[in-house]
Amino acid sequence: MSSRVAILPTIFEDYPSGEKSYGFRIYDDYGVDYSNLWNRGDLDLEPLEILRKVVEEASESTGGFLDFVREGEHGIYIGDEWLLWEEIKEVMENY
Repeated sequence: MSSRVAILPTIFEDYPSGEKSYGFRIYDDYGVDYSNLWNRGDLDLEPLEILRKVVEEASESTGGFLDFVREGEHGIYIGDEWLLWEEIKEVMENY
């Protein structure tokens, strides 16, 4: 059974204080992980640079999603954009 991994740059808003933090969610059909440790400007990076940042900062649970992409040579959604394995290969092989 296949599952596509997605990375979504995200603005998190605490309730009820309204305090904001920035980061990403990474998910597939079976699980989800997130980080809210980015700066606001990181959300505006190009998709490949977002992937590079996620790879560099990957926690163990985020790493599970990245392992699935790398081991199966799968593509990945970053925001609304689908990137093929050939487009992300260099970043993922260095993971």
